[in-house]
Amino acid sequence: MVDLGYDLSSLCGPIDMRVAEFVQSYRKHRLEPAYLEHARRYHGGVPGQQYFDAADGKTYRVGRFLTLVDEESVLKPPARPSWSNPGRDIRVDWSMLTLIDEEGPSARHLFYGEELLPFAALYSGPWHPDEMSLSDDNVNLLAFYYEGELSRVVVWLANEAATEFRRWEAELRHDEEACVRFADFTVPVASDFEGFLRLLRAEP
Repeated sequence: MVDLGYDLSSLCGPIDMRVAEFVQSYRKHRLEPAYLEHARRYHGGVPGQQYFDAADGKTYRVGRFLTLVDEESVLKPPARPSWSNPGRDIRVDWSMLTLIDEEGPSARHLFYGEELLPFAALYSGPWHPDEMSLSDDNVNLLAFYYEGELSRVVVWLANEAATEFRRWEAELRHDEEACVRFADFTVPVASDFEGFLRLLRAEP
């Protein structure tokens, strides 16, 4: 397994396999075994090797991998209070399930017929995603993009996704067969999760 130099204090405790199974059933796609193995070891963590290049020629920076927990999960103490959702643990805010299921622009814009499943949040310029609400459509994400049974890793661009969502939704009023232009708001990164991990490096 690739050593990404994780900040061990950033890890979020064990994954909740009940949530992992629900996400796969909900999205109707299986998570890559390599991803699940990585999540078991470094759940929700901040890697030391954060930088990678994507097909658009830009360099992106991973802020944190998403968690596989929900409000019913038994979370390892101490509690980490959410700053945006009083009474909730912030590890639930960072959950893959929260991003695809909770009310908010990001959840709506990620739905798109279930092809996209986010697994990490990216920096926005100098700002770490922990400083922002992931569900408010202002944080770019790393996602699995499913085509049939196969998935590849892409960057999901929040602003561009919002623009495409509005176009697609308007077109649906006239054409129930309207297609989503995924290329307008996703950027190819790697053919699978292991390939993505090998791209990560410590410096820009």
